[in-house]
Amino acid sequence: MPCSDPNRLLMPENTVESQKSEVTREGGCSCSRHRFCCIATPKTVFACHCKECQKMSGSALLVWLEYRPEEVETQSQGILIYSRKGASGNRVNFFFCGACGSTICGTMEGRPSLFLTAGVFDETDWILPGAHLWKGSAQKWLQRSAGTLNVF
Repeated sequence: MPCSDPNRLLMPENTVESQKSEVTREGGCSCSRHRFCCIATPKTVFACHCKECQKMSGSALLVWLEYRPEEVETQSQGILIYSRKGASGNRVNFFFCGACGSTICGTMEGRPSLFLTAGVFDETDWILPGAHLWKGSAQKWLQRSAGTLNVF
């Protein structure tokens, strides 16, 4: 498991003095073939309503957490990649498990970040999107149903 090395967090670049807001978060795909550990807080958290994120999630949106690549340790042998040109014209890459199909993370050409999907974290109660992107593509039923759904 990525976070299992207790000495990893004791390395000089990961001390309290160098990263005051450091926190460790773990996660993985549905079948646990691909596991990861984040050793910092995300730079940004946002919900994307673009049509591609809707298709990749099979839902109304995808919530992404942005990390620097060096802040994420992975065990992901055999991860599959789907790559396409994004609306910006830059290449967008989605990484997913070939066994269970979970979308784990993504990258964007021209942006040196790794974007993890919120649903693959082991614990998600701390995740709060700071922005909603591509709201023009948001599912209309999502706004209409807010506060009107039966809760069981």
